[in-house]
Amino acid sequence: MFWKLQVRPVPWSLGDAGLGCAVVLGGVFAAVLVLVGMGVTSTDATGQDTAVTLLVTGLVAVLMIGAAWMLGVRKHGVSLAALGFTLPRGAMPYLLAVVALGLSLGFTALYSTVVSALGVDVLQPPDIDDSFLANGGNVVFSALVLAILGPLGEEVFFRGFLFGALATRMRVAAAIAVSAAVFALLHMEVGVLIPIFVAGLLLTWLYARTGSLWPAFLAHLGQNLLALLIAV
Repeated sequence: MFWKLQVRPVPWSLGDAGLGCAVVLGGVFAAVLVLVGMGVTSTDATGQDTAVTLLVTGLVAVLMIGAAWMLGVRKHGVSLAALGFTLPRGAMPYLLAVVALGLSLGFTALYSTVVSALGVDVLQPPDIDDSFLANGGNVVFSALVLAILGPLGEEVFFRGFLFGALATRMRVAAAIAVSAAVFALLHMEVGVLIPIFVAGLLLTWLYARTGSLWPAFLAHLGQNLLALLIAV
């Protein structure tokens, strides 16, 4: 059935998931402090500053993967399949990934239009800084970090690890909402809070529907890659 969701039982606890969130949040704050200490902001990141921003973003993604592996897979002696690293069967999961991507992009476009029409600039999603795409090497580095490593880290942590812990201990709908909310809040950007929450709902539903991280990862990759291409 189209709406049938799969809940993969996992051995790690909500305490493990909470500790993982604390580790990631600490890493995000540390990254922000490093960037602020270097005088790097989202509006003036140019040249070497841009490379530093991308490097820190990549390190946070690695931290997410590491936290999920240490507190989930390694601590409890399970395989990576517990985090959703399984291949889905058939073409339907990938078609659903396209549907989720389209819905997410459509909502973001509608949200941006409405917010712009209302003149609420603080809620307007920010554009990707042109300095991320200043030269060929930077484009490749940006794509690797923002469209591949970042989505992989977030899917492993928020879908495979956090949602996995929540879904085995509460109703699936509530687990989807909570994991999407944490996903949005940890981005720490008011302008993208609502679009990322909706994207989180769609990606978590996709993970629960297919039982695999790969469709959600591909949808996430597609959204970030399209954002980069639009900014070129």
